[in-house]
Amino acid sequence: YHDAFMESFRSITFSQGGGTALIMLLVALVVLIVAAITAIYVQVVVVVRVFEVCVRMVFSGFAFVMLANQSTRESGVRYIKQFAGVCVQALVVLLVVGLGSVFIRQSVGLFTASGPDTLIASFMSLVGPMVSCIVMFLMVKQSREIANAVVGA
Repeated sequence: YHDAFMESFRSITFSQGGGTALIMLLVALVVLIVAAITAIYVQVVVVVRVFEVCVRMVFSGFAFVMLANQSTRESGVRYIKQFAGVCVQALVVLLVVGLGSVFIRQSVGLFTASGPDTLIASFMSLVGPMVSCIVMFLMVKQSREIANAVVGA
C-alpha cells in the first residue's frame, strides 16, 4: 500500500492553484482512510480466523468421537465441515492478502490519465489505490461465503 499511496500524495501539486490542491488533498485523505479501514479489517479477520482454527483444532477430537456413535454422527460431520470451512476461509484471506499487492500495483497503472498535469490526471492517480482497497475489503468480506460454498457447510 505504501508505494501506491505515496505516489498518490506526490501527484498533488500546486501548479493549478491552492483550491485544486486542497480538493486533491481531501480526496487523498479519503483514500488513506479507506486504506486504513481495509488494513484494520483484514488484520482483524486474519487474527480471528487463526484463533478460530486453533480453538477448533483443540476440540476436533470430540468431533471424531461423535462420528463413532450413530446418534451424534451428524453433529460430528457438521463440526468437521465447519472446521474445514474456517480453514478454507483462512486460506482465501491469505491468498487475497498475498495477491493484493500485485492487484494494487496493476490497478494503479490502469487508472492513469495521460497529458498535462490536470485535475483529472491527479484524480485518476488516486482512484487506483481506492478501488484496490475496496476490492480487497469486499473479497475478504466474502471469504466466509466462498469457503462455505467450497466445503458445503
